[in-house]
Amino acid sequence: MSDSECSKSKRIKLDDSSGAEESNVVCNGNFLSSNHCIEPVTKKICETKAVNEEKDQPTSGEVNFMSFSDDVLLLILKNLKPIDLISVSRCCKRLQRVCKDFTLWEKVDFSTHGVSAADLLSYLQFLLPSTKSIQIKGLLHNESQKTAENTTVSNSAGDCDENLTDISTLSSEFLASLALRCPKLEELSVEYCYIDAKKVRFEHFPQSLSSVSLRNSCVINLPSTCSYFSKIDEYLPNLTVLDLSYCSWFVPHSLLAISKCHSLRELRLQGCKEMGDCVPYASLASSFGFGALQKLDLRLTPMGDSEVSCFNKTRSLTHLYLEAPVNNDPSGPFCDISDRTVTAFGSRERVLIDPLHPGFRASLLPIMGFQYGNDLYGNRIQVLVLRNYRSVTDLSLKHAAKCMPSLEYLDITGCGCTPMGIKQFKSDRPNVTLVHSEIEQVQPLTVNSSNS
Repeated sequence: MSDSECSKSKRIKLDDSSGAEESNVVCNGNFLSSNHCIEPVTKKICETKAVNEEKDQPTSGEVNFMSFSDDVLLLILKNLKPIDLISVSRCCKRLQRVCKDFTLWEKVDFSTHGVSAADLLSYLQFLLPSTKSIQIKGLLHNESQKTAENTTVSNSAGDCDENLTDISTLSSEFLASLALRCPKLEELSVEYCYIDAKKVRFEHFPQSLSSVSLRNSCVINLPSTCSYFSKIDEYLPNLTVLDLSYCSWFVPHSLLAISKCHSLRELRLQGCKEMGDCVPYASLASSFGFGALQKLDLRLTPMGDSEVSCFNKTRSLTHLYLEAPVNNDPSGPFCDISDRTVTAFGSRERVLIDPLHPGFRASLLPIMGFQYGNDLYGNRIQVLVLRNYRSVTDLSLKHAAKCMPSLEYLDITGCGCTPMGIKQFKSDRPNVTLVHSEIEQVQPLTVNSSNS
């Protein structure tokens, strides 16, 4: 075929291994024959393109991610964090639809990394009416680490710094939208967040919440005329768990407002530095409130015998956690727990112990004329943790064995109990799990007469 005949031809046939197949090949605006007009370079490009197209098409027996059914995709996507689900949902319309399945958003965990207020607002579109739990981690932890690198003495994340107002996480706008989008929300955990009390109050929180955590968060601009927790029992009527661990801004008088929550069963105040010397508030709160409180965590909190003993009036209390603060001075008047606290629980009478005369014990109730019948103070205590209090001795073990019939777990690690007292307790209460660290007997100080 001549070149002039090739230019007039509009269709050509190309022979391949599978047989003859019609194809149009253009060269300088003309249709060319495979035998005469296709240059070697052009032919190589065509072959490469054909191979690539063949690879994109799934062959028989080949399986890729998108070939799975929606049910299988759901099983895979359940292993991803919400942040990763949001990224996957942006790949295509099908994944966007699957990633918004209600089973993936019942428990939402945004605590894998710090988020800002703007991030939370952008995540709202993924929250569903079926969402029951949300965990949020703010940016306060990152800023605290930066501050610690530039200072010799670093504060905990719960210590508030007035210069960190630009990393606020919670906003009233977010909480209001959250209440509308998630009417079944039960748990809200807000950790390492910076909160302005003038802008965010408990009245903004969803009323459906039963568990609230402000662990390691910082609240500034606290009201001066009332507690930040004022009327929390009205704003959160279903509240059962409140975690305020490592919140240095928490002050003792707030116990009165919290004690009014008639459904509150668990209160965590671990590491709250300002809780020392709170006898009046603890006494009033335990006498007229905390009607359903079962678990009380006071570990690493500077409270002593007088404060903790007030909670023996809480008849529903079953779990009590106590641990001496770091660098605690045992001789301090407010930071030491002794046998006086232990004997206040599970006793028909309050016991007065003279620290200067360990053998002296005097009953107070008969003198004061109080009668409580057969009802024991704290007779429902099931778990009792007493860590690193050297003033807790064998007397506490004897009292626990005799007056705490519901006791199931006792931790006296670092206390002043002797091996003999521990052995006797195990013999008296073999069904109780006892955690302890046996200490060596302290030898009496001897003075050499030659050096006197």
